[in-house]
Parts: sequence; C-alpha cells; structure tokens
Amino acid sequence: MRDYQYVMCVAVTITACGDGGGFPDAFRQPPVTSGTFSLHWQLQNTSGESETCARANATSVHVGIANHSTLAEYSALFDCGLGAGISDELFTGTYDLRFELFGAVGATASPPTLSVNVAPDAPANLPAITFVVP
Repeated sequence: MRDYQYVMCVAVTITACGDGGGFPDAFRQPPVTSGTFSLHWQLQNTSGESETCARANATSVHVGIANHSTLAEYSALFDCGLGAGISDELFTGTYDLRFELFGAVGATASPPTLSVNVAPDAPANLPAITFVVP
C-alpha cells in the first residue's frame, strides 16, 4: 500500500510540473498594441508670410485626442518652438485630433480637425499643420 501511495505522489508531482503553470486552455489576455503619431507645424500671418513662435507670442501647441471607438479623450502638449513632436503611446485605433496654438493670451489659432489611424510599429505621419496668426 505504501508503494502505491509513493508512486501516486510522484505521478501527481510530475504531472503538476508544467512549463507555464496553470491550465493549457485557460483564457489568455490578448497583447495590447499601441502606436504613436508624429506631427510638425508652421505659423503664418494673415498675408501668408512665415512667422516664428516668438514673433507670434505663441508658447505651445495643444492636441486634443479623441478615440473613435471608446470615446476616450487624451491630450498632448508640445513646445511651439520645436516645430514638431511625437505623441505618447496610444492604443491602436482611429482618433480625431484637434489642434490649438496657445500664447500668453490663450488659444490664438485652431486649424481644422484631422482624423488619424494609429497602428503599431511606426508613427502615423500627419500632414503639416498650419496655424494662421494675426
């Protein structure tokens, strides 16, 4: 009888030791994929001439980010003088992007909203954003 108990104990121990533990048919969380978008901007006055952030008293570019499927909203803030930026990681999906140029007196310019598809592996490149300033 003792030999039978010993054999069963060894058999259960060997069977319980697996490579990943748990049950092979257990639910596995799908991997979360994410991506980014890149943008660059320029400023011009109402005559169509190029402007600098300093001359336009502009300090930052704010991007409002709204996910189409979840309706979740995010934002990104970039220094105006950089002229370009890359967003933080976002879940893959389609987003509406609203752009605002901020200065000492608040929002000074808002170009039209863009829609972008964020995918993994490479940033989604947006067309140049043009802010028209007084």
